[in-house]
Amino acid sequence: MKELYRRLTRDGVSCFYAPESIGWGANWVRALERAVDQCEFIVLVLSPDFCNSKWAEVERTSSIANDPAGLERKVLPLMLRDCVGLPDFPRFLRYVQTIDVSTGEKFEESYPRICRELGGTQREDAVPTDRTKLPPVGRLPERHRMPYRSLGDKFIGRVKVLWKLRDSLFRGDSTVVSREVVVAGTGGLGKTQLAIEYAHRFAPAYQGGVYWVDADRGLSTLIAQVGGAAGIELDQKSEEARQLEQLWRVLNRQPGAALLVLDNFPEDEELAPYLPVGGCVHTLITTRRKDLNYTAVRLDVMRREEGVRLLNSGARQFGEQEAAQLVECVGGLPLALELARGYLNYRRMLTIGELLEDVRAAGEMELLSEFAAEYRDHLPSRHQTDVVRTFQLSWDAAPEAGRAVLRAMGELAPAPVPRPLLRKVLDLPAGTGMRDELARALDELVRLSLVELDKDKNPVAHRLILGFARHRNAVDGASPFERCVAAILEGMERAS
Repeated sequence: MKELYRRLTRDGVSCFYAPESIGWGANWVRALERAVDQCEFIVLVLSPDFCNSKWAEVERTSSIANDPAGLERKVLPLMLRDCVGLPDFPRFLRYVQTIDVSTGEKFEESYPRICRELGGTQREDAVPTDRTKLPPVGRLPERHRMPYRSLGDKFIGRVKVLWKLRDSLFRGDSTVVSREVVVAGTGGLGKTQLAIEYAHRFAPAYQGGVYWVDADRGLSTLIAQVGGAAGIELDQKSEEARQLEQLWRVLNRQPGAALLVLDNFPEDEELAPYLPVGGCVHTLITTRRKDLNYTAVRLDVMRREEGVRLLNSGARQFGEQEAAQLVECVGGLPLALELARGYLNYRRMLTIGELLEDVRAAGEMELLSEFAAEYRDHLPSRHQTDVVRTFQLSWDAAPEAGRAVLRAMGELAPAPVPRPLLRKVLDLPAGTGMRDELARALDELVRLSLVELDKDKNPVAHRLILGFARHRNAVDGASPFERCVAAILEGMERAS
């Protein structure tokens, strides 16, 4: 029966199946009566257990009580195991034609007819195989909360990382267990859009539901958003822990895996209370932080060819060489490229060469702020369009020592910065172990996705983050430029 429910749900038939559709603690009599009143078909799966079951007696009695002539709803009996000769076999079914589903072979043979008569359209379980392409956008399951649309054919690149995300959640097969994957990175990398595309493109694998949660709004929002989309009646007066327990219990009983997306998970929140307990729920977390001890999928900036394609996906077409220069200027950051594309589509007389001249004259941050101010559309994820404000959130979350490191890096070349040079500029002692102030500051910057460490553990940051640091230096009157120059000259004198 559960397989029948799973397939019918997959194939677009809205079903009430008592073990799955009646919430924990709900009044089952009222729930059953309401379902019978609203349905168009009653599917009875006949077996000796059905004939002897008081529960089934209530179901079949309810189905004919208000509609004895069968004018409002049809009864479709399926014969699972022969029980016609039993004394308790319902009299009204003795002369009704049944469909034989007593074996797996007969079930498979009869399912297309069952699905068709119930108004469904039979589909195969989607198992995408061509990993050189993005999977097509699929149909979301009946139970879902997905406030954002897929970009469809306008989604550029990310083919390998999307498949890696799928494999990390399914571990190379379709086994249903509870799994968590984190997509972490700096603001503007496209973490949220990647999660949107995954939810839409792999939706057929999640017949238990797709539930998008605005994780930065807290546990109460998770409970409300998932519970509402899943149609779970929760006891609002009970503690959050009890409501979550009820929520996970119901989701674990759904016909197939469910997907929970925790978007924009905060920098300082504990993750464990948000995670489903046991069963068949996959959890995808997007966040800036890199200290979550779960499977992580790395999201890099766009490659040159991907960035060029993005710039050319609008109303204007640019030469590959000039478009590649703009991609390099903004470091392949998807948000910056999207804003630049929108700005160039709006300012049709402006060339990329002229735009790059303005960037060199005014600085990246001022131009990016103007891009955001002139952006004529909403991002599909409805996230912040101002790159400067996006970086400001991470800057505000960084400790003072971390900001000092970024201020120094902003005045240096966009390359890995030797730690001894940073110690000299910031006048930090050469500490070791837990007392190393520079190491602690760098660890926090890595956690917040503001820097990465190369093989020698020297920090390197995205060129736009460095541009933001220079912007903060100017705004705050706190540039360490002279100290940087002095430290470099001293190092050169020692080397000579």
